[in-house]
Amino acid sequence: MSAAAKKRAYKPAKAPACPVPSCKGGLEHARTHWRCDRCGQNVIRPQGGPQEAASASSADIVIYGGAAGGGKSWALVFEAARYIRTPAYSAIIFRRTTKQVTGGGSMWEEASSLYPTMGGVGREHRLDWRFRTDDERRPSVIEFGHIEHQKNKLDYQGKEFAFIGFDELTHFTETQFWYLQTRARSTTGVRPRVWGTCNPDSESWVRKLIDWWIGDDGFPIAKRSGNVRWFARMPDDSLLWGDSKKIVLEQGVK
Repeated sequence: MSAAAKKRAYKPAKAPACPVPSCKGGLEHARTHWRCDRCGQNVIRPQGGPQEAASASSADIVIYGGAAGGGKSWALVFEAARYIRTPAYSAIIFRRTTKQVTGGGSMWEEASSLYPTMGGVGREHRLDWRFRTDDERRPSVIEFGHIEHQKNKLDYQGKEFAFIGFDELTHFTETQFWYLQTRARSTTGVRPRVWGTCNPDSESWVRKLIDWWIGDDGFPIAKRSGNVRWFARMPDDSLLWGDSKKIVLEQGVK
């Protein structure tokens, strides 16, 4: 698991280079993508800084924190689409309530500005986006869902997703998170991942989950941001942590 947090004042040193081999232009950031200032090539990629760091993480569980307006929702929508060219790939992004899934400023609206550029076809009545793959019978699908009531977590019993995202993780209960984390499974060859975005909330159960990455002042510890740690969840729901899988296993965890 790793925690990536927004720094107070990040400014990229220079614009990213255009990926077109014959072009020496630089990329300018638009709302949903980058555009080369020379050849006009559109490139979909995270912004440098916290977005890029979170996207590059190798952790199975990534918590991306920061104040409102830091690009967390865009990063979540982008990450869910990382493997859309894989046949039968499935992902789901959760908000806590039904009303938060669609409407102005919602995750569905964020996806609607990004996924069409990736060839996605949205079905709002089904709350999903479908993408063509090399196997036309097995498209990839990104769903959007809610867990408004505690019992709603059982709606996903038996389902499998290669990517599970929680927008505003602090709005969910701890039991909802851990139950749905068990749905992170895949038979497509894609390693399952779980992402959560959140705003600072010292009273939330999430604070306990990311405690090692947060200082006494409530701000992320810069040198720890992005560091991957291992944990085992014990029968009493406590977490046993270590800097490597070996260390956790040596503590008697099987």
